[in-house]
Amino acid sequence: MIGRRIAIGAVFVLLAGLGTLGWLYRAELKESAQLAQTVLQQRTDLEQMEKQLQEAERMRRESEQIATDHQDQIEQINARARRLREKLRKLEAKNEKVRSWADTDIPDDVLDLLRGKDGDQD
Repeated sequence: MIGRRIAIGAVFVLLAGLGTLGWLYRAELKESAQLAQTVLQQRTDLEQMEKQLQEAERMRRESEQIATDHQDQIEQINARARRLREKLRKLEAKNEKVRSWADTDIPDDVLDLLRGKDGDQD
């Protein structure tokens, strides 16, 4: 009888142990599933960030190109302005009429016309 009680107690202990192992295994599976879901979400987030980074890099290159293009235009305009100033200096040095005209102010109506403003005030 005592042997039988020991056997029944051992069975209960084994069943309790198996129940505990099953519960721990279930908890481990649940945690693994959550970690897997987290990894998948992080991977998706990382892919989105990489796409945003690629777009930002494309926009940076485009803005650098625009800046370069405008810099070229500015340099061309400055070179043209230098050539025009030099031509005016030479013309003033050679021609007395141009020299006297260069010393006078241009009338406001003429400046408005050159700037594209409508000069008709009538």
